[in-house]
Amino acid sequence: ARALRLVKRAKGLHRLFNSLLYALPQLLNVFVFLLIIIFVFAVTGTVLFEKLPIDNPNYPLGEFFNFREPGTGIMVLMQIATTESWADVMRASVMQPDTSNCSVEAGTCGTYTGIPFFIVFMLIANCVGINLFIFVIVDNYMQIAALENDRTQLLFAKLLDFRVQWTVMDREATGD
Repeated sequence: ARALRLVKRAKGLHRLFNSLLYALPQLLNVFVFLLIIIFVFAVTGTVLFEKLPIDNPNYPLGEFFNFREPGTGIMVLMQIATTESWADVMRASVMQPDTSNCSVEAGTCGTYTGIPFFIVFMLIANCVGINLFIFVIVDNYMQIAALENDRTQLLFAKLLDFRVQWTVMDREATGD
């Protein structure tokens, strides 16, 4: 309750709170866009990295952290989107027989397409996603600031008009 009273008193904080409130539908659109991107990358990751071994202690892939199914792939990509150990997962996706216990015959080795896969995902998820969130909030903030500025200018125009009308009605400046 105290925080809301503070928001009402501080003009800049009030403007920021209003811009966040008005930006919620647009932020939801950005969030859905990012979820679609994550889903597409999870399905692609399932196709590319489905057979990677999950029992190697040197790599971060495990029973619940792998690309065997799109659902677990989404969880991996959600963690990677926060930049948590994404380089380790990328390194595990390109493992070869000389550096791990994978088998070329069994198809459990990685592929070098993992490098562009994870780099493109990081660029889209971090750079584009974060910039879209920031853009939506700043754009709404600027619109609210412009609206408040227009209201202020309208108030000054009305006050000036009132002053002119008052001087016409009260030429002797008696205040009556």
